[in-house]
Amino acid sequence: MNINNYTVVLLSAGTGTRMGRLTKNMPKSLLKVKNTTLLKRIILILKKKKLQNLSIIVGFKANQIIKELNNIKDIKFNIIKIKNYRTNGHACSWHAFKDYWHKVQKPIILIHTDIYFDQKYLENILASKKNNIIGIHSNRKIYRTDSIMVECKKNNRLQKLDYKINNNSTIGEVLGINKISKNTSKKIFSFMDKFLIKDKKKLSWEFMLNFFLKTHKDKFFILKNQKFLWKNINYLKDYKYIVNNVK
Repeated sequence: MNINNYTVVLLSAGTGTRMGRLTKNMPKSLLKVKNTTLLKRIILILKKKKLQNLSIIVGFKANQIIKELNNIKDIKFNIIKIKNYRTNGHACSWHAFKDYWHKVQKPIILIHTDIYFDQKYLENILASKKNNIIGIHSNRKIYRTDSIMVECKKNNRLQKLDYKINNNSTIGEVLGINKISKNTSKKIFSFMDKFLIKDKKKLSWEFMLNFFLKTHKDKFFILKNQKFLWKNINYLKDYKYIVNNVK
């Protein structure tokens, strides 16, 4: 699958307050693993797939991220700066991509930049014939109580995303890499236009999507048996885990 058939957007606006002093003056995406920042590593994975254009939503310490991007060649960056990143959730970051998306009108690959992942996750999502995929990590041994999990119906169709889901129906943990079709993207942006009012702006995109699924017939799916190296770096222990487990 040619990745340039998609428009790729990175979410990198958050403040990373749960990391404490380590990210007090620096975005989480600029944390280094083996001398390469999380952000640069993601972009290098995309470059290997010959991605030509990349969008990124920035907020906290945006100039530091822009400086990092200036050191990466052969990709054209579309940088979208947002305000209120301290009080709004990343559903608003996704929504900030709307105007640019309407210019390109392509399916979306949506990626968080505070994750370290085996590129097989991305490859499997791109290779899947399903148009709408919520990427998951499916290793039950290391789920956290504050992880957002997925519950599915038959045929791996997404039913809902939540912190607390019955273990018998839990398939995995939200990965931070997603694929959304052109048609569904159009509907989601239109939905967010009305949904993201004052008391909803703090929501993550996962919980925004739950509301979307209640009122729309669009089907999202997950891929089973995705058990490669991955970590969402929310806490210092997550960062230490990756630093200690990456060869």
